[in-house]
Amino acid sequence: ASGAACGYPEGEAGTTEFGHVLFDAGRSVFSDLMLIDKAIETGAFAQNKALTAAADAAASGTPDAPIIHLVGILSDGKVHSSLEHLDAILALFARGKVPADRVHIHAVTDGRDVAGDSSPKYIDWLAAAVKRHGVGQLVSLFGRAWGKARDNRWKRIEAAFRSLCEGTAALHLIEPTL
Repeated sequence: ASGAACGYPEGEAGTTEFGHVLFDAGRSVFSDLMLIDKAIETGAFAQNKALTAAADAAASGTPDAPIIHLVGILSDGKVHSSLEHLDAILALFARGKVPADRVHIHAVTDGRDVAGDSSPKYIDWLAAAVKRHGVGQLVSLFGRAWGKARDNRWKRIEAAFRSLCEGTAALHLIEPTL
């Protein structure tokens, strides 16, 4: 299943999971990818009440202003990720004057929907987006095979969990540009 009739942008292949949703619905249903794309296109995304409330709270300037944590796959694979969506949310936070250090990005490299060795180009893209918008910093990075392991590799899942929730990792790098 692919294309607009199946709820995906033209030329984008769908997933079997979403194909089952379509069969059950008996009609065309937009994928989350398409719904968010359309919201960005119409401007509704930039007016999303939950996102603007988060931006307002993080930009409050108070010592206890919350930190916004963005967690997701960093690729243009479109099945589970979209660079356009990340760019739109960074733009929203920049317009909301959220300080750069109040947006923590936890990037999960892909290697399944895109080439296994492609993560450096996406990390470079993220560095450019953070610089362009003046908001966000990369605080954790791990591979999809660790954070989304579906084959019961609990040590990998635990490492990803601890990285996200406790800030622990086998390797710590300091990258001042991100």
